[in-house]
Order: sequence, then C-alpha cells, then structure tokens
Amino acid sequence: MRFFSEGPNIPDLLLERRDRGQVVFLCGAGVSLSAGMPDFYNLAKYVMDFFDPPKGSAVESEFRPWIEENESGSKRSKTPLDQIFHLLHQEYGRDEVNELVAERLWNYRVDGAKSTEHSVIARISSDQEGKPQIVTTNFDLLFEKSVNDGELEIYQPPAFPDISLGVPLTGIIYLHGRLQDPKTGLPSFH
Repeated sequence: MRFFSEGPNIPDLLLERRDRGQVVFLCGAGVSLSAGMPDFYNLAKYVMDFFDPPKGSAVESEFRPWIEENESGSKRSKTPLDQIFHLLHQEYGRDEVNELVAERLWNYRVDGAKSTEHSVIARISSDQEGKPQIVTTNFDLLFEKSVNDGELEIYQPPAFPDISLGVPLTGIIYLHGRLQDPKTGLPSFH
C-alpha cells in the first residue's frame, strides 16, 4: 500500500500486524535532529566543552578521536560515546553531567513547536486503539508531546514491560532513560 503516489510501498502484512499490535518502531537520535536536538556526538561535545577537561586526561584522550574524525573525516577506532559519558560521570559526577545533558535537551527549541517526524511516527506506529508502540534510545520527550493521549504508557529503566508474560510494548519505552525537567528533579537516564 502507498499512502502517497511517490511514497514507499508498505506491505499489507506489515500494516495488518501493526494494527494487531505486533509491530514496534525503534527510533534513535536521527528522528530528533530536525527539532534541534543534538546527535549523541554533539551532546557529548557539548558536555566536554562545558567541563573542558585537561589535555591528556583520560576523558579528553578518549574523546579526541571523535573530534579529529568530525574535523578531518579521518576514520579510526574510537571509544563508544556511552563510555565517554561513563568517564565524564567518574570525573565530574553523574548528577552534574546528567543535569547538564538535561538542560541542553530541555532547551531544544525556542518556538515550542511539535516535531513533524515524531507526530508521523506516533501516528503510523499506533495500533487500532490509537496507542503508539515506540521504543526509543532518545531521552527527549518529543514523542510524548506528539501523542494526545492522557493515558499514554511510559516505561523507563529499570521498569520495562515483560514481553515474556505477554505484556504488550504499547506506549513509549525509553531504553536509556527519560528526560525530566531540570527545574523539578534530576534526569532519569543512565
């Protein structure tokens, strides 16, 4: 089925399974870029720039290849960014780093507009009851802002639905945690 003449051809079987709640949409940072959110590299760079670790320190040495690749395009082995954040947590404190991340993500867009991409994904991921089935690696709340459902189920670590017990993956599942307003409490991401 095509929703528009030039759009992708989506198999009917996939649409039928989506309607029965058997399809989950897995979304990463790319979906939030057009809304002004940073990708994981730029989020790490924002935190690194804020703390400005000394040259030669463990965290600076491990992050330097990311900067070199971004500036010159040179490809080489790099420490995964989640490990860079682990080093930042060790050096500057988990709460301090997470608060800085929360402030950056909370202030993503001054006009307050909803993200078109999030609205489309929320709509096409919804089952026949209109409940989205989204798993995201993002911390931001853009999917929540795109769903007009007061009873939206939200899951975040460590409390995930147990699919082995038949619990459906309905709602929004934050794999790495969910952003909280930095004015009301510390963020809940890991």
